[in-house]
Amino acid sequence: MKRIVLTALLLGSAGLWSAPASALNLLGDCEVSATATAGFGVYDTLSDSNNDSAGGSVTFTCYSLASLLGGTISFTIKLNNGLWGVFPQRAMSSGGNKLNYNLYTSSARTTIWGDGTSGTGVKSGSFYYPALIGLGVKREETHYFYGRIPANQNVPAGEYRDTVGVTVLY
Repeated sequence: MKRIVLTALLLGSAGLWSAPASALNLLGDCEVSATATAGFGVYDTLSDSNNDSAGGSVTFTCYSLASLLGGTISFTIKLNNGLWGVFPQRAMSSGGNKLNYNLYTSSARTTIWGDGTSGTGVKSGSFYYPALIGLGVKREETHYFYGRIPANQNVPAGEYRDTVGVTVLY
C-alpha cells in the first residue's frame, strides 16, 4: 500500500492540502484540517486543579475516483510534540518561560495523542468505497483531542503558545 503524508498545523493555524490519487485508484483529492486552538483560557498557578480544555478536532476528508474494484482506505493521524516539548511532555512558551501541557485522545485524558512513540497513541480510521462508485464521493472523519495543563506550575504571567503538527498517513 502506498503511504501519502499530509501535514497541517494545529494550535497555531490550520491548513488544507491536496494529495495525488493512491492505491487501487480509489482516491482523488484528500485534505486534512485542524482547529486553530485548544482554548485553555486563563491558567491559575495557585490552583491545585488541572486546567482542562474541551479540546478541538482534526478532520480528514477524501473524494473518490471511479473504481471497478472498490475497497477500504485506512489512515492514521499523528500529532508531533510541538515546538518546545519532547514526548511524552509538550510545552507552551512565553518568551523563555515554558508551561507544560498535553493533548489526549479522549476526554478521560489517559492516552497522549502523539506519534506512537514514547507511550503516546495515534488516531486511526478508514473509508469504505463500494465497487463501481462514481467520481467525487466524499468520505470524512473527525477526531477530537482534549487538552490538559497540569496544576501547580510556577510560571510568570504571559501569553503561552505552541504549534503542533498534524500528519495523516494513508
